[in-house]
Amino acid sequence: MIADGESQYDKWRHHDPYIVPWAPGGSKFTRNPTPPPGIEIVYDYGREDH
Repeated sequence: MIADGESQYDKWRHHDPYIVPWAPGGSKFTRNPTPPPGIEIVYDYGREDH
């Protein structure tokens, strides 16, 4: 029964399935990845000591 269902799924599935953008494989997945180690992020915009 399961093998029959899987064969029907393989027969009817689309060759280029739709992937939501934020899911793995989507166009926006990890668009802004975490910075590499050793990079410091400054969050005090406009309050830097000059």
